[in-house]
Amino acid sequence: MGTPATIRDIVYRERCFSPLVSTGKTCLLIKHSNGWRDDRCERWLHQHGFNSETHISQNGKALPDINRFTHVIVYGGIPCVKDAVHMDCLQREMKLLETALSKNIPCIGICLGAQLIAHVLGAQVKPLPCSSIEFGFSLITPTDEGNDFMPQPCNMLQWHGEGFELPRDCTLLATGDVFPNQAFRYGDRTYGVQFHPEVTAEVLKVWHSRYINSPEYRFNPAVKREHCAQQLWDCHRYEAENTQWFDHFMHRWTTL
Repeated sequence: MGTPATIRDIVYRERCFSPLVSTGKTCLLIKHSNGWRDDRCERWLHQHGFNSETHISQNGKALPDINRFTHVIVYGGIPCVKDAVHMDCLQREMKLLETALSKNIPCIGICLGAQLIAHVLGAQVKPLPCSSIEFGFSLITPTDEGNDFMPQPCNMLQWHGEGFELPRDCTLLATGDVFPNQAFRYGDRTYGVQFHPEVTAEVLKVWHSRYINSPEYRFNPAVKREHCAQQLWDCHRYEAENTQWFDHFMHRWTTL
């Protein structure tokens, strides 16, 4: 017998997963941690008539049948691509992505998700050249081929220590100063972005709280409290800019 749903849970499901005007399309959302909801992806999908189903990759459950979904979004997370050697969940994700790409199902990979797509396509994923992490907000600049993807430079949230090389037969869409490969497209319907356009201030507060209370922070904090405070301030500062770009991008992705 499962845990009874609370009024808050019911309201959340009604708000996030029951579109007002259904498109008949369903997006699979693959996350690598629980306890945070209503990010930009979920908000946009709900507002535009998509159903969505969230799967927490590390909960030990098998991934759902990819044929049930019209779109797939794979989020970021703490693991690295190399952790797939001992993490069955990452191996399952890569197999699902291989199937999705072979069926031409539109996919978005965010941070780790983009790295998984790049790896599936044969590219290397490795630590940043500076052997550190890219954290905070940085200016992302479109390439000549990426003007439709990102009409003008945008300040985007970053939190990663590894990055992807550009996979073969992919188009580089955006670059950054610390890590040059920030976005790519495979075919017409699959995108990988190294930055985090999905993160709102509410989501970021959860991430910061978890990080500050983690063993990593207590014993070797690569990012300090003042860095988190600045990142949150910038998250509010660039809210409108990020939301405007995300709406532009999602409209293009879902209508291809």
